[in-house]
Amino acid sequence: MLRSSWGYDQTNIDYYEVTRLLGKSMVEIRKIGAQSIESGHMTGECVPRPGHYTGEPMRKTVSTYDGQSVRIASYVSACKIEPCEVAGVKVWPVDHWTAYA
Repeated sequence: MLRSSWGYDQTNIDYYEVTRLLGKSMVEIRKIGAQSIESGHMTGECVPRPGHYTGEPMRKTVSTYDGQSVRIASYVSACKIEPCEVAGVKVWPVDHWTAYA
């Protein structure tokens, strides 16, 4: 699972699921949805929704710097995130978003 955070006057969170490994340095990813709640005025928390695809497959090269991120666009990269397990259930880290623009 990959997470990107970007924005100027607001914080946008996007999630991507790795759907295929293509050799040693390339992956196929797809944008996925998020489970999101508003926690204040134009702010909230979200977590990824694995398997809920919202975009077409994209091929991306894995960073040679850290081996755990890919460049999504000129202004944003997506980094690997890991769930923890609570009572046998995968629990994803919660991210904070804002929508001030």
